[in-house]
Amino acid sequence: LAMQIEHSAPAAAAKLAPSRLSLVPGLTINLVFSVFFASMLLCPPPCANADEYYRSLEFDTPRFTLHIQTSSDAGKDDPRIESIASEAIASLNENFDEYRRIFDEEVHNKVVLRFLTPQEFHKQTGAPEWTSAMYYRGEITVPIPVSGRVNMDQLKRALRHELLHFITAEMSHNRCPAWLDEGIAQLLEGQPNPLLGPALRTWLTQDNPLPLDWLEHGFTMLEDDMVPAAYAQSLFAARTLVNSYGFKKVTAYIRNLGSGMTNEAAFGAAFDSPFSDFEQKLAGQLQRWAMSSNQNP
Repeated sequence: LAMQIEHSAPAAAAKLAPSRLSLVPGLTINLVFSVFFASMLLCPPPCANADEYYRSLEFDTPRFTLHIQTSSDAGKDDPRIESIASEAIASLNENFDEYRRIFDEEVHNKVVLRFLTPQEFHKQTGAPEWTSAMYYRGEITVPIPVSGRVNMDQLKRALRHELLHFITAEMSHNRCPAWLDEGIAQLLEGQPNPLLGPALRTWLTQDNPLPLDWLEHGFTMLEDDMVPAAYAQSLFAARTLVNSYGFKKVTAYIRNLGSGMTNEAAFGAAFDSPFSDFEQKLAGQLQRWAMSSNQNP
């Protein structure tokens, strides 16, 4: 999972992103929520000072600054590094243009990307071991190995997801609730994770839908068994808003939050309906979905 921690001060109170395949082909997948563990490559012995083995290469464009941590003997002209950088930046530019059209939003701040070794990623971010990417304060951080082939399709999918967090953070001034942020990111990321539906259905057969205020500031403080349901319910809630009111009103809600309005006021102004009514109706829709044959939330 990737995580986004715009909504909480401590690094531990972070926001997860949807699960995706490991960036290292062939890596065994631990499906706690189809959370794909980043490849954990050990530092060369004695692993006492990573600076002796790694260096950071910078690739700068008008929209993005990419830092890639790699072995100390690799340079920007290394074919592997050059390929990763060029493909990642090209994909980000394409997604950036798409999101700008979808949200009708001009974004002026530059995005900083950091591709770190898996160990350095967890050391710097304090992210849980299952986290495979992170967005925080304008920076997208992803763990990738220093050698071997990187699954670029999965890396691009991860970057597309994290870039969405950047856009919503810009629009809302970091006030977009996690359930909506993650829900929209999953909607726009592509085909939903196949484990989301079963996870949410299992949860709903045993308990009530998660209150949305539990999902406002991120998911890492939830019990482990709640996390898959939190992602799935966020996707369901975001899809319900879009299907019921249209995407333009959803973006209006996000912009209202960015203007400083309370959540209730921002929601009411965008949808002409109280937030409490939406949550109540959502609970009923979730229960009906759980009893249906629909696979995806």
